[in-house]
Amino acid sequence: MLLEYAAGAKLYVPLARMDLVERFRGAGEGKPALDRMGGATWTKTKSRIKAKMRDMADELLKLYATRKMADGFSFSADSNWQREFEDAFDFTETRIN
Repeated sequence: MLLEYAAGAKLYVPLARMDLVERFRGAGEGKPALDRMGGATWTKTKSRIKAKMRDMADELLKLYATRKMADGFSFSADSNWQREFEDAFDFTETRIN
């Protein structure tokens, strides 16, 4: 697969790695602006995205740490009423593996 960049630069992507390529979905009908390979615009975009990814990872780590430290709720054991209700269910439940 051939990707074309500004100033006639070309990048050949092996078809075995086509999973790395996504179609651009921008707003409107206009064509997207092309960047130069190795240009400043692409470098700034990558840096900005990397910073946002680090922020997102930091937020997720804090969220999971908070969840891990939080006390959970322990339900009481099933009562006879619960078992009677389950036994009266007219359908066969799907097994969960």
